[in-house]
Amino acid sequence: MFKTLDDSWGPHTVDRFATHYNAQLERFNSRYACPGSEAVDSFTSDWGGENNWWCPPPCLVARVIGHAEVCKAQGTLIIPAWQSAHYWPLLCPDGVSFAPFVVDMVSLPLYTELVHLDVFSSGVWPLLSHLDDPELRRLAKALPATVLKCKADSTTRKYLGAFQRWKTWAEARRRGTKLPCAGYPFGAVLAAPDKTDQYREGASLVIARTGTATCPVSMMQRYFSMGQLVHDSQDFIFRGIMHTKSGECLRKGGSLSYSRLRELLLEKISSLGMDPKLFGMHSLRAGGATAAANAGVPDRLFKRHGRWESESAKDGYVKDSVESRLEVSKNLGI
Repeated sequence: MFKTLDDSWGPHTVDRFATHYNAQLERFNSRYACPGSEAVDSFTSDWGGENNWWCPPPCLVARVIGHAEVCKAQGTLIIPAWQSAHYWPLLCPDGVSFAPFVVDMVSLPLYTELVHLDVFSSGVWPLLSHLDDPELRRLAKALPATVLKCKADSTTRKYLGAFQRWKTWAEARRRGTKLPCAGYPFGAVLAAPDKTDQYREGASLVIARTGTATCPVSMMQRYFSMGQLVHDSQDFIFRGIMHTKSGECLRKGGSLSYSRLRELLLEKISSLGMDPKLFGMHSLRAGGATAAANAGVPDRLFKRHGRWESESAKDGYVKDSVESRLEVSKNLGI
């Protein structure tokens, strides 16, 4: 590649991004000190008066263009043709034509043999072939080929399929709630790690068996029984209902989406004669936190129960009752 472009646009005089073992020219600059390097950190040099050979890491392309403009330099710039890259608007401002400073260009063919596949024999790559789960191992096997073929303007499309398969695999194996609590005065909920669980330890929540008509533990037990759910299953607990010839049953895979849960909640609120526009999914958390605070439950306990990360996050959900707010002035002794 270098010889072809040097014959067309050369002779080049300085290789600005190289080391002693891959320099294309006798004169070269390097990132760190190495044998034969003319300068360390090419951006400290004046590129003017030379026919530069620029083959920088993609993250430095925009800086190369800026420094070349300051130095009024000329040369050959080798870059990936990634139209979604941060530097592309500098080269092609309108997305169609190149900027005036681009005198000529050539699109090089894809030489897959230029990529040293030995890179996949080091680091984390060898570990992918030793994964226990066969589905994850199959996805991991396809990852190197995906990495080699991807281009910035189509990264999303190329990774989307693999990501969706990974997401399906991960969701199907995510552990959810377990309530094997018959005969006990409480229920235990094992919550999966989420954004409020900074150390990814998960959390166990205990829920009292109240003996009332709305007892959450009894309600959950009824749901488990009606849905024929197994306590140690790794499937999602709350799923869509499927109508069959023998009756209704829970769907085998997937879970209820946030939007569907919200629709069901607002339908019930509307049936109670309340304005659904005033409520949302977070109303459940706000109502629970408010009820706990006004009932005198210590902040530390219902903060842990609600899995809030900070005091400010927890306080944002609490709406103090008028009676509680009046306690402030009552206790001032005035």
